[in-house]
Amino acid sequence: MFQLPISFHQLISVMIYFNTKKGNSFSKIKSNKIKSITNLLFFCIFCLLSTAVNSQSINLFTNPDGGSGFSSSPIVFGSNLYFKYQNTNNLYQLAKFDGTNITLISNPEGGNGFDGNPIVFNSNLYFSYKNINNIDQLAKYDGTNISLITNPDGGGGFTGNPIVFNGNLYFNYQNINNKSQLAKYDGNNITLINNPDGGVGFTGSPIVFGSNLFISYYNINHISQLAKYDGTNLTLINNPDNGQGYNGNPIVYQSYLYINYLNNSANHQLAKFDGTNLSLIPNPDNGVGIISAPILFGNNLFMAYSNTNSNNQLLKYDGTNLSLISNPDGN
Repeated sequence: MFQLPISFHQLISVMIYFNTKKGNSFSKIKSNKIKSITNLLFFCIFCLLSTAVNSQSINLFTNPDGGSGFSSSPIVFGSNLYFKYQNTNNLYQLAKFDGTNITLISNPEGGNGFDGNPIVFNSNLYFSYKNINNIDQLAKYDGTNISLITNPDGGGGFTGNPIVFNGNLYFNYQNINNKSQLAKYDGNNITLINNPDGGVGFTGSPIVFGSNLFISYYNINHISQLAKYDGTNLTLINNPDNGQGYNGNPIVYQSYLYINYLNNSANHQLAKFDGTNLSLIPNPDNGVGIISAPILFGNNLFMAYSNTNSNNQLLKYDGTNLSLISNPDGN
């Protein structure tokens, strides 16, 4: 809500001061003087309101070329805002906004360009970049120029969202055999961490829990498991049943790691990992189950839930029990 720079009473006082003779009281002001004051008063209020309303308006910043423009969530790096920008040639560039103008950072080669997932690491901005051969590479922006980090093999390259762990940058990497491996970047080179079996490999985004890195992993039987990386070795956490397992959306809550888990009845449950074992939290009914990522609100986790009538409700978890919040229309 806007606020006038001076109060209503202050404005009246100013008007009276400039429209009365020295020594006259307010009661002695003539009728035409009052009308003059009133008109001037309303005019001043109109000007102040116009200024206040205009200050709340939305400003559109001019695109630097005739392209489609802004196309991703921005990230703050240094004293500027950066985002993905589709230029007039339908290629993607890193765009910088300094608070006044948008400028485009030159791509290092003729590829499709910025492919997303930016993160700040070692005082530089890193992101996925699709090169001229349609391969994703890790790209580094130092505040002036973009340079590409060489892939360790001829695979598809960078996938997923990167994360900083133990002083290194980690991300999913599609190798030459079309399997996903955990990749480690130390600031100079990328090395691939060996998979624990001959499975499809990693999916989703890694998360730090305690002193380890956790990620979803599809094993040789195409079953998803929670995988733990301690900085040296990868190990798989046993599933509590013979369901399809880890289904993403990890969150740390009350010193535990929680994930969405697809059980042996093809229903989604909230699963709790205590650092050693994975256990399932019973659903409040026989519905489809959890259909959104959990979010922390107050001291509880909340998520969307598809109930036994195939209606969606808000689900609350207090650290012990799951309970459904009644919909306002009874459905």
